[in-house]
Amino acid sequence: MNPYEVYVCYLALCSHFKTEKYDYFQYNGKVKSSVNSFETRKDKYQFYKISKQRDPMKYILANIIDARKFWVGDFTNDVYERWDSRRVGIEYYFMNEVNSLDSISGSIKVLDGRSKLYNMLRQKKVSIETVVILNKMFNFFPHWKQMDEVIYPKSEQLILEKYTPFVSFNRDKIKKILETKLIT
Repeated sequence: MNPYEVYVCYLALCSHFKTEKYDYFQYNGKVKSSVNSFETRKDKYQFYKISKQRDPMKYILANIIDARKFWVGDFTNDVYERWDSRRVGIEYYFMNEVNSLDSISGSIKVLDGRSKLYNMLRQKKVSIETVVILNKMFNFFPHWKQMDEVIYPKSEQLILEKYTPFVSFNRDKIKKILETKLIT
């Protein structure tokens, strides 16, 4: 990717996670932009740096998701490397994080306007990928909308829901992990 393409990818991913209307996959990462608008940016050097990354799109995605950073100047390699290791070993991380839960159903439920699993996500005791995978298996995000907006803001709902298509995993392995957890 050249620096301008990285800039377009950055705009598309930011729009995807900040707005309800834009869908990165529906529009194939395309947004209205121009080379002129790119050239007049004071932070365009950041896009030159990112263009040298192994996978600039994943680098941007990791920093938006993992660090909740939307300004390109705040992006770091450390965030990308942590995210990438979770992505590569997603089933392993999932197994360890699920095993740390007392019970899956008890963690997912909304009680008194709170969810134990969401609190664990905020405390970084479970990863966003684990939450997304559990939701793909049990579809509880609609129930989480009952939580108080101060605790579970719309911006967080949007990120969790819109990150879902980016998370890929082996469904059979996840089912086995969940079966083992539910049996014990």
